[in-house]
Amino acid sequence: MDVYDRQGGDVIARIRHMHPIAVSEGQTVAYGESLGTQGRQQTGAVHVHMEVDTRYYQAYENYIGDLVSGRLPVQSEHRENVNPRPIVEDGKVRLGECDARVLDLQRTLDIEGYRAQGGGTLPQDGVYRASMQGAVLDFQRAHGVPQTGDIDLQTSRFAPREGGLAPPPFDPALRGRESLPLDVHPPGPRAPGHPSHPDHRPALPESLPPPVNGRRTGAGGTGSEDLDRLYDALLSGDERAISTACEDIRASLITQGMHARNQSTWRTQPMEHEAALEQGAPARTL
Repeated sequence: MDVYDRQGGDVIARIRHMHPIAVSEGQTVAYGESLGTQGRQQTGAVHVHMEVDTRYYQAYENYIGDLVSGRLPVQSEHRENVNPRPIVEDGKVRLGECDARVLDLQRTLDIEGYRAQGGGTLPQDGVYRASMQGAVLDFQRAHGVPQTGDIDLQTSRFAPREGGLAPPPFDPALRGRESLPLDVHPPGPRAPGHPSHPDHRPALPESLPPPVNGRRTGAGGTGSEDLDRLYDALLSGDERAISTACEDIRASLITQGMHARNQSTWRTQPMEHEAALEQGAPARTL
């Protein structure tokens, strides 16, 4: 079953493996109206498959929430006059969507040496495809942003907008949503090798969290993200990506050296204090 946003419009949801189906072709359905019953189509287990256009992600999430909470009761006769909850823009671009912020991030990912699934070059067309998701997850991890895979405002801070971009075309799925702030790229100091966005190094923990992306976007396989990125850049022959990867490695080595010296100093201080006490020196309270 295909569900359209309007007569002759776009498919917003596909529902598979129902039997029987309770609606007919061309019928207008209301929110919460029963569409059919989960069946055993193609498998021996009772189930249903639902595919939803990501532009309607929040509407779908609200719908499932209403089913789980009982706002939409199991009994179809008690679902009448239940209206959908309002959609509030959360500032996120999700897989499958097209947005100017995706184009900004694609440019930044390319500059910093990230690659599409399989090691190919990321398209720069503003469309968030599945082949780009691994690069987004790796980028978020490297920049201290939660690894959600969504292009949120935290992620967009590190993907500056190029001047002169036209606003994205009107999308009927976004009707009634509040507009987002235009400037999500505040000025500030830049990280070495990353002149296009604010310096993210002070916000990074000493050790990065485990990667969510279980499928590498590059082909290096060295076990080091910096070295893998350099490997990918060398394969591509992109001088800018090679320069950025080299600068990242240099900055990482400097940071590791400073951290090692700090750890060494911290470990020797208690030993010096113990030695002073053994010689009978008076203890001091700091």
